[in-house]
Amino acid sequence: MACKNHPGECISIYDETVAPLMPKCCTDLNVTLLIGLLRWRIGMKRHEIRAFLRTKGIALSTGTISNRSLDFLLLFKQLHEAKTAEIKALIERKGGMILHMDGTHRSGGRVVFVLQEGHNGIVLVIFHIEVGHFYRKRKHM
Repeated sequence: MACKNHPGECISIYDETVAPLMPKCCTDLNVTLLIGLLRWRIGMKRHEIRAFLRTKGIALSTGTISNRSLDFLLLFKQLHEAKTAEIKALIERKGGMILHMDGTHRSGGRVVFVLQEGHNGIVLVIFHIEVGHFYRKRKHM
């Protein structure tokens, strides 16, 4: 809705029956997808994503970018789980795969591990491990 006296100001009223995809998230889903692709597909750092978004007129903190990139991972995980059979068939058609594994430590004590297929860059598995659990397991090896 817009006021005739203030045409540059708009107010959005959401239908109460429509539940948001990500509660308490004020970032558009398209921006969340863009952040996720920039972070996990291209490998950009949070400050690089922030600078890129600023060139598009989007001002977000690096903390918000971190949260949206994690939201992307959750959405991507759901998509991956829904398409497991298709991904498996693609890998079998190619006669195998090359695997890449990457672990990224986040402040706050969590490590994000990504297992990725090497030919197409398809992410096969993403999971989080608390740093304490990770180092305890390494000590026992």
